Amino acid sequence: MSHIRLLAFLSALILPLTASALPKLPTGSFEIYSSDESGGGWVIHRIPGKGDQLWGCKDVMDAKTCKLVPLPDWNTGTALNFLHVSEGSMNAWLKVTPPLQGDTLMACKDPEERPDCARVKVPSEPPVPDYNREWPAYDAGPAAAGGGGMMGALGGGAPALGPGALIEDASKADMWMSAGVKITGPVNLYACRNLATEEPECVVGIPGWYVIDREDLGFKKIEAIPTKKGVLIQVVEVVEGSVAAEAGVQAGMVIAKVDGVRIKNESHFKGQMSQFPAGFSFTLKTKDGDVIKLKPRRKPRGGKKK
Repeated sequence: MSHIRLLAFLSALILPLTASALPKLPTGSFEIYSSDESGGGWVIHRIPGKGDQLWGCKDVMDAKTCKLVPLPDWNTGTALNFLHVSEGSMNAWLKVTPPLQGDTLMACKDPEERPDCARVKVPSEPPVPDYNREWPAYDAGPAAAGGGGMMGALGGGAPALGPGALIEDASKADMWMSAGVKITGPVNLYACRNLATEEPECVVGIPGWYVIDREDLGFKKIEAIPTKKGVLIQVVEVVEGSVAAEAGVQAGMVIAKVDGVRIKNESHFKGQMSQFPAGFSFTLKTKDGDVIKLKPRRKPRGGKKK
């Protein structure tokens, strides 16, 4: 991609606005996301003091073919960064960062004909407001970009691969992403998928709260019974009204496995159970072959049981 073509793109974008306003326009820079120099794709226009704008283009080097993409979460100072752009379709995950609000996630499609970005609902466990999520930097780097991502800056050198030039195989559109909140709170792991469909989504893979937010299961007293293959755990006393009691665990019951895992000792038994966060079910298998399903509960606020 030559300097002449890049400058032609910039001139075509800026000049139609108004000649009288031209001296007041910020120079800014342009990041170009396309599989080749003359194909369709996305352009991020980074304007100092104003924020970033997104354009969808039939030809990323011909501004006359580009359409501005309005974003519902945009305001002055908003930063835009792609997390992934599919090499063939140009479907993309876009991170939108308005000032002071945290990040939101958008699924962007069809830059050549009808460029559009729709906000993706990102749930949280426990629930927090949508606008204070904070995504980590995702930088596949030049190697992962497959040679397709291009970054062009006004007044800079020849366009080159750089952070955010994420032109990747479409299979990488399904990805794991983690996100925390700016205030003290949970960090969630998300499976973001279905980018190429009408309903792209991010689902919580693993909640960000663990045993410290989990109500005690209710195994008040247990004893280990040694065997040749490890130990069996005999329940001596169960707390009334606890998760274990309500699931059917009773004094005298002998447990052989926790979620399919044979027990080595008392500490192993407690450790196997403690890894399951509140809301995640697991099973106990007794010596007699009975299966009991337990589902840990979150600690009620204030430490009192509802």
